[in-house]
Amino acid sequence: MPIAAVPTVSDLQRRLSSLETDLEKERKAHAEERQAHAEERQAHAEERSRREHLEWKLKDLQAKLFGKSSEKIHPDELQLILEGLEAEAALDTAPEPSAEETKPKRKHRSKKMEFPEDLPEETIELDLPESERECPVTGGERRFIRWEETIKINYVPGYTRMYDPSSTWSISIESIPIES
Repeated sequence: MPIAAVPTVSDLQRRLSSLETDLEKERKAHAEERQAHAEERQAHAEERSRREHLEWKLKDLQAKLFGKSSEKIHPDELQLILEGLEAEAALDTAPEPSAEETKPKRKHRSKKMEFPEDLPEETIELDLPESERECPVTGGERRFIRWEETIKINYVPGYTRMYDPSSTWSISIESIPIES
């Protein structure tokens, strides 16, 4: 029978140090879990308190509305109370705005601009060169796919004019004769 190796003092010290490190890590993890659990209990208690408060207000309003003295309350007064409750609920649920959110927001302009009808208009047609009209795959002529219109405003000191650069050719793999 082989004899089992007896651990040395330095081996035992290393093992002890390793176990102490593991124990410290577990203690930290346990403390973090306790802290998280305490925060959850606090949040739950606050939510329960808020719910009880709202239930009390609801019972009070029901008593005012349907109780013995219900005839004495004016409907407008009841509406004010309900609006106050809604505003309070909205404030409770709304997150506090950050510094970035409190800055005034710009109004977005409409994307479509209106131009005066009397602006001079210039049309520029961009045609596909003859060398590119032949399809590299099939060898036939490319067909017309779409007409694109873009309006650009060019401001020249003294007057403004409207450009209409248009493209009459697009790329297609099919070989269909060009329509005139």
